[in-house]
Amino acid sequence: MPKINVSKPILDFNGEPIQKTEPFELCEACKQKKSDKTTDFLLREICTRSLSAMTDKTSKLSGQQKFERGRLAMKIHNEDEPHLSAEEISLIKEAIGDVESVLVVMRAYEILDPQEDDKKSDK
Repeated sequence: MPKINVSKPILDFNGEPIQKTEPFELCEACKQKKSDKTTDFLLREICTRSLSAMTDKTSKLSGQQKFERGRLAMKIHNEDEPHLSAEEISLIKEAIGDVESVLVVMRAYEILDPQEDDKKSDK
């Protein structure tokens, strides 16, 4: 089972990390924003969000299938480099493909399955 680094950032079309704005807090005294902190959008977030998403397709899953997705999402959430089986990688890729944009799918697949990306570039 390969170890997948889920703390890698998702890159934009220029190869730069996609940034997201963290939720801000309000200063109680002045009712103004304390900060607009930005961080990299990580593969971990893409995986956990996609595995947890409720769609028409996932609403038809059994309780056991939802449980397995939840357990996999928790594993990814808790580890920077979880060991993932081929079946788990396939499930993650399917979930990402169902809910994410073309760019995010491409970048996530490149990290999740680098051998597949290498095969395509050989053609």
